Amino acid sequence: MSQARIKPTKPYIVSVVQDLSACAEVQVDATSSLDAEEIVSELLRQGKLARLDFAPGDDQGDPYTCGSWEKDDNTPVDCVITNNDISFAPKITGPLTACPQCGAELNASIRLTLYTVSLDEHGHVSAYEGGPTPESESDVIELCQADNTTITCTNKHHISGPPA
Repeated sequence: MSQARIKPTKPYIVSVVQDLSACAEVQVDATSSLDAEEIVSELLRQGKLARLDFAPGDDQGDPYTCGSWEKDDNTPVDCVITNNDISFAPKITGPLTACPQCGAELNASIRLTLYTVSLDEHGHVSAYEGGPTPESESDVIELCQADNTTITCTNKHHISGPPA
């Protein structure tokens, strides 16, 4: 008895266009970019992606796919599809004080590249060389921008920023 081989999947990004000026990016696990577009097209036909948050436009037609490519780690997405499970990015308005998925406490982290690190007797960093050395409040604010800061909750839900 021979078993059918299951092709490994990878994350792909599929652009979904509402009209000429409104686009959303959907991440989907698929075996190829063509497979990714087919999955998203079928979900669009079924109305399962109606919650996509398109940028405002003239809304002259139904949404359609307009290209796909293998996902880069830093590509922000509006929706993630894994094994027919659809997760929409939370819509955040105003200050976020808890995880929008589970209500847990939030954690923020930034990735720093250091050349040397000294640890004290308790294993805590006592000195370092390299990395950013903020000289002003605006430097600190720049470090905390969304593309530099990863926000997760204590239950490991990724809220925003680059993957940890």
